[in-house]
Amino acid sequence: MGNLKRLLIGPGVRFLIVGGTLTLLDLALFQLFANVLHVSLFGVAPEVAAVWIGTPIVILINFFVSRKFVWHTDVPMSKTIVPFFGLNLFSGVLVQSLVVSLVVSLLAAVAPSVSNDVVRLLAKCVAVGVGMVINFFGAKVLFKWDGDE
Repeated sequence: MGNLKRLLIGPGVRFLIVGGTLTLLDLALFQLFANVLHVSLFGVAPEVAAVWIGTPIVILINFFVSRKFVWHTDVPMSKTIVPFFGLNLFSGVLVQSLVVSLVVSLLAAVAPSVSNDVVRLLAKCVAVGVGMVINFFGAKVLFKWDGDE
């Protein structure tokens, strides 16, 4: 239990600070691409295209900040960059795209009078929460955090 407590208090707090800041950036990019510009790629809905465009930008920033500020890792960058991007592309693009699509469909069915822009943004918020849990525990393993700071 002590190791879990140290995980949540140490990197957990830093993860929330970095994650919160980058989530705001992610939501701003999502809002821009999905609800302002209505960008569509390869015929997919704007809310999915916005995930595909904005999330990789945030992932790139996240990698460099997380390595040093959140996890204080000495694991070489060459050993973490590909797995980090794999983890984040999985949780940030694949999982979020699926969650956004599902939540948009569900909200459109149960609350058809709600604006599409609001539905998309709510769906993105749910997707970010799901992705955050996957990222936290995946990054703990990736950066080999063992409880020592």
